[in-house]
Amino acid sequence: MKDGGRHENLIDIIKERGNVTRNRARANRT
Repeated sequence: MKDGGRHENLIDIIKERGNVTRNRARANRT
């Protein structure tokens, strides 16, 4: 069960990282 929670956290972190990269690209474009 601990591994399952950890896996979900990893997915959330990856999603957040993707959003940050997207926001940075958007800011650079402006």
